[in-house]
Amino acid sequence: MTGTQRSESANHMLKNYVPPACPMNLFVKHYAKVLFDREQEEGFQEKSTKLAGVVLKVNIPIERHASTVYTRAMFELFGKSLYYSGSYYIKELVPRTEYLATHVKAESREKWYKSRYKVVVSEFRDFFSCECGLFEHMGMICCHALKVMIVLGLNEIPRKHILKRWTVDARDSLPEHLKHYQKDVGLPDCTTFRHNAMYISALELVMMGDSNPEAFDYVMSGLAELKKGALPLSNLKDGMSLIEKRKACNSSSVGKSVPSKCSQKQNIDDGAASSAGKIEWRNAKARTVGGDGKSSVNGNGNIEANSASSTVQGDDLSTVDSNIALTSRTMDTESNMSLLPPKKKPRMRGHPTTARDKSNYEINDKRSRFCTICRGKGHKRTTCPQRGNEAQKPRKIPTCTNCGIAGHRRNTCSKVLYSTLDGVPSVGCI
Repeated sequence: MTGTQRSESANHMLKNYVPPACPMNLFVKHYAKVLFDREQEEGFQEKSTKLAGVVLKVNIPIERHASTVYTRAMFELFGKSLYYSGSYYIKELVPRTEYLATHVKAESREKWYKSRYKVVVSEFRDFFSCECGLFEHMGMICCHALKVMIVLGLNEIPRKHILKRWTVDARDSLPEHLKHYQKDVGLPDCTTFRHNAMYISALELVMMGDSNPEAFDYVMSGLAELKKGALPLSNLKDGMSLIEKRKACNSSSVGKSVPSKCSQKQNIDDGAASSAGKIEWRNAKARTVGGDGKSSVNGNGNIEANSASSTVQGDDLSTVDSNIALTSRTMDTESNMSLLPPKKKPRMRGHPTTARDKSNYEINDKRSRFCTICRGKGHKRTTCPQRGNEAQKPRKIPTCTNCGIAGHRRNTCSKVLYSTLDGVPSVGCI
């Protein structure tokens, strides 16, 4: 394989698995082995990050924040940078913009050793650019920029300096239209009422459709028809949806550190919409609650109950609330039943092994033995059905290795041993 600078690391990793001049079928097999080993190593490191404790070296706020963001290996590199930052002192060149990090032993060092680094800080202190280029090279904060952050009193690492591939949520990746459901992004503080109502209803449909194949087919067909009918209606935007509010605020905001008017207006509008939605939902539930406990969402975004048999009002609302809570707890219990851990494999006898788990294609079967008569598997020539009336080969009679006579062994042989050495008399075996 011919590699470039961008793919040189992947090329080097493949060379440890793929032999030179191998055919395509072997390449695919070894490539699958590479993926299996990488996934197993990532799972091991992720588990080690969750189980291993965090050891703070300096116990400052920025170090505590790094311990909750980075993985175990990257936090160790951050600890080294934090340790090396103690050997530098900071001098302000331009107020709040440029700083010079100088090593404490700059005068005694060799002339070829660089001991002074200039760090440029952005206007909102959300990005620190050092001339050493360590962050641009590998995505880790250098000790010079880290020292400037400590001098300026930052309690957390700026978001622009945290690359997702070094964090504990690196494997949490969703498509662009679902990115606001990721762990590192999360939902906004205040969401619209209709968004919450549709989200809860969709989760209930998923729970019911997962019961059996018939329910799955019915729910999928209904969702296809619903999507087809809602597509022309969704082309008209009113600007109140969750995605549109996020896009509007991202396009109009200037900096993340200073709250913009758009974000403040969004929180006010969302809070008002959420409060109004809760009042409408409460009024709708007080007006009509069906006996079967099922609810739906009308065109205005309000939750309405299907009144099939009776209407509940007044003091009976507490009974309905308890029934809804009991139903939700039952659904949560049923969903947790499918998330139980798998049964543990029986432990093998002897000391535990450190060998890694192997995939199915790596497990080699025992060497197959073939019959010398019919070349078949599962039997030997002595039990071959094609052997016929051929007599079995007689067993060789054991003989003494000293005299060659059968009936005794070498340790009980009475033959005289003749010595060929001078001064050593000839004696018998017994």
